[in-house]
Amino acid sequence: MALTLPKELSLKHKLILFAVVAVLAAAVTWSFVFQPQRHRLTELDGLYRNEKRQVDTIEAYVLAHPDPAKHMAELETRRRSVDRMLPETPGVSDFLVVVEKAARASGVQVIHIKPAQPVSRNNYQETPLDILVRGDFFQTAGFLKQLEDAPRFNAVNSLAMNMKLGGGLETKLQVVIYSVKK
Repeated sequence: MALTLPKELSLKHKLILFAVVAVLAAAVTWSFVFQPQRHRLTELDGLYRNEKRQVDTIEAYVLAHPDPAKHMAELETRRRSVDRMLPETPGVSDFLVVVEKAARASGVQVIHIKPAQPVSRNNYQETPLDILVRGDFFQTAGFLKQLEDAPRFNAVNSLAMNMKLGGGLETKLQVVIYSVKK
C-alpha cells in the first residue's frame, strides 16, 4: 500500500508539510550527528586539559631543575640525611655519642642515661631514654638546643628541673628517638 498525497493540496498545507519534514530532518540530524560529535568533543577537551596539566607540570619541573645529574645528587644527599635522621635500627649507641657531644658543647654534666624498651608503631619504632643532666639553666637550655639540632630525629617528651643544694640544677629528660621499621 503506497502512501499518496492528494493532488490538490493548498499552498498552506504544502508549506506546513514542508516545515514538519524539515523540523523532523533537523531533529534526526541533531540527535544522530551533532549530539554524538558534541559529546565526543567534550571528552576530547577533558583529555586535552588533563594532558596539558601534566605537560605544564613536567615543564615547570624541568625549568626548576635544568641539570638532572645535579638534581639527582641533591636528592641522594637529602635521602642520606633522612636515613641518618630516621635509621632502620634504633642506634641507641649512636645517639649516646650525640648526647655526649651536646653535653660537652653546652657545659652540662651527664649524670646517667637509661634506655627503656622500644615501642613499635605502625611504620616506625620509638626508643625512650631517661637522661639526667646537671648544669645551670643556660647550660641546660644550650643542651636542649644541641639535641634539637642533632642529626638524629628525636623528641623531648618530658622535662623536670630540680634545684639542688649548692646551686646546681638537675634536669631529668625523657627523650624519644625514632627509627623506621622495615
